[in-house]
Amino acid sequence: MRKLYYLWVCLILLLLTGNSYGSTPTIPDMVRARKCLLAITGRHTAALSFQYGKESSQTIFRRSKYTQVHYKDDKGIAGLRGIYEDPVSHLRCVVEAKMPADMPVVEWCCYIENTGRDTTALISDIMAIDMPVLLKQGVKKEYDIFYSEGTRGRFDDFSLHDSIVRPTDHISFVTAGGESSSRFLPFFNVNRNDEGVILGIGWTGQWKLDILPSDKSVRLKAGMEHTSLVLYPGEKIRTPLIALLFWQGEKIKAQNMLRRYIVKYSSPKPGGKDVQIPISFPAWGGMTTAHHLRNIEVIKEKNLGYNNYWIDSGWFGGPHETVEYQDHATEDWWGHVGDWAINTTQHPQGMRPISNAAHAAGLKFLLWFEPERAVAGTPVTLQHPKWFMSLPKEKVRHTVGQWKHVDDLLINLGIPEARQWITDYISKEITDFGMDILRIDANVSELPYWKNNDAPNRIGMTEIRYVEGLYRYLDDLLKAHPNLMIDNCAGGGNRLDLEMLRRGVALHRTDYVCYASALPIGGQVHSYSIMHWIPYSNTGSRIRPYDTYRFRSDMNAGLNFSFLQRDDKGSYTVIPEDYPWDWHREMMRQHAAVRECYNGDYFPLTPFVKDDSAWCAYELYRPDLGKGFILAFRRDNATADKITVYPGDINPNSRYDFENFDLKKHTVVSGKDLIKNGLVIALDKPHSSVLLKITKVR
Repeated sequence: MRKLYYLWVCLILLLLTGNSYGSTPTIPDMVRARKCLLAITGRHTAALSFQYGKESSQTIFRRSKYTQVHYKDDKGIAGLRGIYEDPVSHLRCVVEAKMPADMPVVEWCCYIENTGRDTTALISDIMAIDMPVLLKQGVKKEYDIFYSEGTRGRFDDFSLHDSIVRPTDHISFVTAGGESSSRFLPFFNVNRNDEGVILGIGWTGQWKLDILPSDKSVRLKAGMEHTSLVLYPGEKIRTPLIALLFWQGEKIKAQNMLRRYIVKYSSPKPGGKDVQIPISFPAWGGMTTAHHLRNIEVIKEKNLGYNNYWIDSGWFGGPHETVEYQDHATEDWWGHVGDWAINTTQHPQGMRPISNAAHAAGLKFLLWFEPERAVAGTPVTLQHPKWFMSLPKEKVRHTVGQWKHVDDLLINLGIPEARQWITDYISKEITDFGMDILRIDANVSELPYWKNNDAPNRIGMTEIRYVEGLYRYLDDLLKAHPNLMIDNCAGGGNRLDLEMLRRGVALHRTDYVCYASALPIGGQVHSYSIMHWIPYSNTGSRIRPYDTYRFRSDMNAGLNFSFLQRDDKGSYTVIPEDYPWDWHREMMRQHAAVRECYNGDYFPLTPFVKDDSAWCAYELYRPDLGKGFILAFRRDNATADKITVYPGDINPNSRYDFENFDLKKHTVVSGKDLIKNGLVIALDKPHSSVLLKITKVR
């Protein structure tokens, strides 16, 4: 009766409150999610699986003492814990799952603990989900797997894929290098006959996913790629976090439910408020204090629309001569990582004069760190050599800029003393430097270090303890600095999993834009693709004065560009005499007019194409505000001079005003006409764009 009562409460709340944006989940969606919650915490859990010596986990669960308890998390979301205590192996397994009352999403994490006095047998192939999902049988027998690539610093990062999988097929996905979004974004929409589930993974390490379809169901297995370890008495480990979103109807509805779930439940809340991606002026850390102060004064005097001053790498390493801009051929910052003493040659009084000036101008202050990596020979590696992991001797060393064959070490966040040291150090710098945004980079692949540190009977343990330590370190920083925003850079978008999304935002989601060869189509492909999954992200822009097409190609919930940017290298120090300030302010005004819509419903209005022969268009819309926008691009080799698009979230009984910022023209169209005939967008020439602000009239 209690289970039935809970379900009815969820459904009544859903019907009464609806949803903040657009499509609401259906009652069948909620019912399927609730059944999943009960199944994964039930007597024979459908979540956790592993091999214990020669026994399967199901054998252990069958003989275990079983308890199910209700709980609420720190946000008040109700959940269930399934507890399994085995008197033979002395394993205590817990599946901790929860489901918000307004969304058909079940999220869980599993724990395995050795409560005995002896070391366990080998525990291997630990999966956080190993369960069949029933999907509607109908005309279509095959399954559709919808997913995105990860980030590799290319123009087609995050590219979308729709794979058709037969019931006899087996498809696997594995990330690379211990970086959770380096090869694929850890989100997968598995569906057929207008019904499906989205699986999301929260693990900032080496995860894998196996999809095994059959005629009646599709089996989902996900966890760490390799585990074969013993647990010592009293030891406890956790698995990756798993989320399942249940849906039926149109696929884009499911994608928007995921976006809404991330906005509400899986995004950071600096100061207890919804996160706002900043409008940033980026500058190189090697630039002198005098030039930083000059930049801030110009931003203030010319009213340029920024709200954040961003200092990237190159500000540390103690006193030494360095360049004031990033030059990939001669840069020296890589070899100083781990020595966080300020370069007093460039910054005689440290960072405080810059952060104070930024705050006085109404700007936040961002500073770059790479806390987990340290070059061998830097002070902390000499003081605490046992805190750091190294690569096998035969591994090739990094060669970056003027640094040849640098030995990169990785601090072991699984060692409590090491984790506490880096937490305290960074926390003090946040206070001393007046930081509002902590930019955390991670430019090495962690997996080889983890593997090199594992004992033969503890495969996967270094990774587990490292990832647990990473989350504890970030959580402790956020607790100590509740207004802090973390920029989850990670080498340009390499940690875009559910666990990291709730702790930070990616203000630089790909390193593709670091280089002069970066093309505007890259920004279009990145945004069009990633917005299917993640509402909050940002990128850089190699600004070219008067190139509105390029500016709009890199528009996101935030912005990141400099009036010092050049095509050939990074930021110089000389402000161009002919810089178009009026054009700059107009671009900022246009972005500000639509910025609040980026966390609304997302609708791709053209097919996904990543070459220059096609148009690209998409829409973001906030039904709660009655506002949105369409951004359309006629690419460089697109021959068609117009397209017809069909906007989403249209009410046939309403009217909609479309404001064309370029033509300074308003057009009002009925919802009925938009649904029937669409909206014609015309552009006279290639390499052009249009931004249409949408306002619901009635």
